[in-house]
Amino acid sequence: MKLEGIHHITAITGDAVANVEFYRGVLGLRMVKKTVNQDDPTVYHLFYGDEHGSLASESGREGLVVLRSVGKFYGLAGIRAGFVLAAEPLRGALRETLGAWTVSGPARHAVQAALSDSSWQAETRAALARDSARLAALIRNQGFDPRSTPLFVWFETQNAAALQHALATRGIWTRLFEHGVVPSLRIGLTGSEAEWLRFAGAFEGAVGEIG
Repeated sequence: MKLEGIHHITAITGDAVANVEFYRGVLGLRMVKKTVNQDDPTVYHLFYGDEHGSLASESGREGLVVLRSVGKFYGLAGIRAGFVLAAEPLRGALRETLGAWTVSGPARHAVQAALSDSSWQAETRAALARDSARLAALIRNQGFDPRSTPLFVWFETQNAAALQHALATRGIWTRLFEHGVVPSLRIGLTGSEAEWLRFAGAFEGAVGEIG
């Protein structure tokens, strides 16, 4: 792969239209992905790149460091496992400077299994997309305007704090954001069909409770 100029840019912006116009119209990049920032869902999280998607194959270049982490779509976010791709002697210098990041035996086993099973990765991506759409539809049916990612759904409401409390009393925990112009809630994906049914009932009841 021949690299010329800018290869990859990640941008967090509050003005998505102007951001897209600049990186696509001026720099000529393609928008790889659009979501919202997990720590501040009031702003978009946009990803841009050229026609290639990774620098991993170029990690032998002098001075280049490529960082990779276990994607959250694996369901392994809590493992905190990541990788550094770089040529020597840079890789050795990083190892000496940063030291060892201890990863338990079970965590290593889980990461290895996830990275070696491409079929499972594809199935997991598809399942997350379906679940995200299902959760967004459930929330939309209660009169909200949700925005979804493969990991969670977020929506604004002036009654966010009251809704969070009503859901908490029903055993459903959500993340409240109160620093935006309009308060908002972030709700993660659920698991089994029984859990989906429990959430649907709890959400409908909580919305009805706060009026």
